[in-house]
Amino acid sequence: MTAIELEKKTIEMLGASYQIMDTSFITRDTDIKAELSPSSLKMLGFVSTLEKELDVEIPLNQATKLKTVGEIIDLIAEQV
Repeated sequence: MTAIELEKKTIEMLGASYQIMDTSFITRDTDIKAELSPSSLKMLGFVSTLEKELDVEIPLNQATKLKTVGEIIDLIAEQV
């Protein structure tokens, strides 16, 4: 999977987890908690989806520290 494909897939899954129909405004710099939702339950659901769909592991203590979409993509890229 290329970096561009990974970014696109991650943003699509983020949109689905956060129930966002139009994800065109989401970029690597998007602050998940500030711009999308501060809900930790949504974040946990998103992380769970990433783990299942991309066959990666994101420890809970690490997931809670991730701020931006780019940080999540970079973490996943290390594992795929």
